[in-house]
Amino acid sequence: MPIFHKIRPFLILAITLTILLSPVESWKTISLAASIILLIGHLLFYNVWRSYQYLKKGAITQAEQLLRYAHPVTLLPIHKGFYFFTKGMIAIQQKDGNSGRLFLEKALHYSINKEDQLMAKLHLAQLYYEIGTLNKAKSYLAAAKKTPSNNLLLNQSIQKLAQQLGV
Repeated sequence: MPIFHKIRPFLILAITLTILLSPVESWKTISLAASIILLIGHLLFYNVWRSYQYLKKGAITQAEQLLRYAHPVTLLPIHKGFYFFTKGMIAIQQKDGNSGRLFLEKALHYSINKEDQLMAKLHLAQLYYEIGTLNKAKSYLAAAKKTPSNNLLLNQSIQKLAQQLGV
């Protein structure tokens, strides 16, 4: 983890104290409110974004460790989508298909980027195919085909799964 991410809360605190010690009273109130908002935002959302970035880099262990400190109840809808997507992908990496399916289905109810939507749909189709629920597998595969992507590997995976399902 870069050093900036480790010291960022202390930098925010230092800037806040500098402004608080200034002679202008109105700036003290504004800076205190802004600092509290920034600190709360950092505490609530930082772990979700950082764990998502670790997942994209393939660092599953670090992503899982950071995600332990995030709670979906305290997240905004966009963060919930990435939280559930990351949890689902981690579960799939750990060969826990049931949890992976549940988390990825929850992720699709929130706003996540198109490539992650495609990946979630593709994984859901594959997971349902593996357990023999072919109707749901075909449904998620059809939804994945409708999602535009320039990612060659995902498109090849869609074609391969379509051949397996006979679609």
